[in-house]
Amino acid sequence: MDTWTSLDISAAALKRAQKLREENDRFTKQAAAELARARELIADIADLLDARGLRHR
Repeated sequence: MDTWTSLDISAAALKRAQKLREENDRFTKQAAAELARARELIADIADLLDARGLRHR
């Protein structure tokens, strides 16, 4: 394999790795947002249970 072919393969691999990293970052942000929303919902449910005197501690 000549040097240019090796460089082309390396550049393609680097480009793919960058794309995967960007996808991972996007999924991580999405998961964090969904987790935050779930925590808000749990807190809202806990508040409702407290208001009705039904929450156990």
